[in-house]
Amino acid sequence: MNETILSIIAISATGISAVLAPVLSAFITTRAQYRLKVLELFFNEKAEAYKNFLIVSSSYMKDPSNENAVSLNTATSKAILFSTSHTQEKIALYAQYLITDSKNFPDSQADVLLAMYDDLRHFKER
Repeated sequence: MNETILSIIAISATGISAVLAPVLSAFITTRAQYRLKVLELFFNEKAEAYKNFLIVSSSYMKDPSNENAVSLNTATSKAILFSTSHTQEKIALYAQYLITDSKNFPDSQADVLLAMYDDLRHFKER
């Protein structure tokens, strides 16, 4: 009798495991795919914000009109939103130098490009 009960318990445990294992595996796989997709979308949005910031800042250098100043402010805000704190500082400083015609502008431009590059590279390595 004890062997029969043990056999029933073993068969039941095997059956439950056979049903739960694929469900659990599918759940884990779907969750991992979701997380990867979110990271991919965030990376693409960050890269697009950086690209737009560089395009708009270039336009502002050519024509520092009020319209381009507003565009620069918008692009700066979006780029800062997606940046690390180090890159945020570089972007803000670069935008400030652009607006104030500072002599430090060329160094700041190189700094912001390197900071953006490092930010994107480190994000992709995660």
